[in-house]
Amino acid sequence: MNTALLSCALACSFACSVVAPALASVTITQWNFQNFAIGVNNTPLPSSGSGSATELGMTNTLNGVQSVAACDIFGGNSAGGSTDPIQGGTPQIARAWRVRGGAAPGGPNANGWSSNAPLHSQGAQFNASSVGFNGISFSFDIYVTDRGPRDWQVQYTLDGSLWTNAGPAGTAGVGGDRWYNNNVVDLSGIAAANDNPNLSFRVVSTYGAGTTQYFAADNGPMSNTSGNWRFDMVTFTAVPSPAGVAALGVAGLFASRRRRA
Repeated sequence: MNTALLSCALACSFACSVVAPALASVTITQWNFQNFAIGVNNTPLPSSGSGSATELGMTNTLNGVQSVAACDIFGGNSAGGSTDPIQGGTPQIARAWRVRGGAAPGGPNANGWSSNAPLHSQGAQFNASSVGFNGISFSFDIYVTDRGPRDWQVQYTLDGSLWTNAGPAGTAGVGGDRWYNNNVVDLSGIAAANDNPNLSFRVVSTYGAGTTQYFAADNGPMSNTSGNWRFDMVTFTAVPSPAGVAALGVAGLFASRRRRA
């Protein structure tokens, strides 16, 4: 075997063995919504990384009137705020994504959220590929108004069509109108979530525990005419896959060899 190639292979093996234990979680994709002006936005792009986000179920006639998706970038955190490091001040105003519906042009008042919605059909979906990564986690901050849906369920999909509940449902405290921060879903124990181009999460309204009905955050029935959720610091976190690190190590060593030749 060529001595130079042998040396390179041994060096690569050593480099990868040194680098692998030092791997730490990195942010693949994040939405902090600071990259948008305040105003209507039903599909905000990530603040960093690549992916997509969309509202779910806000265009409907479930309340007897036509509702159309009317989500927006909302300026200013309140009631304690999210974990966004940008908190208040001018012009640095912490932004969030408010999920709701609104009236169709020329139509009566509408809200989008409905106690008549099919289970797990309303909320928001966030998509980001995990190709080249493993040890996937998803986290978010959520603000629930007092008339917004009290209970939420996080779900994930590995194929883009079949959705699985990720842990127990979350529940807003009595009264609502505040942030519930650092909600984390850890998929590091699910191998199929690694290196997956179809990985997506969604946060959707769900029935109150042991019931078949929705509740508002003030513990009363949903009004169907007001209330919303707001999202901030929506983040996909992962660890670079060993194969990807090894490939980078080989490429770097061979590049170095070519430069010396």
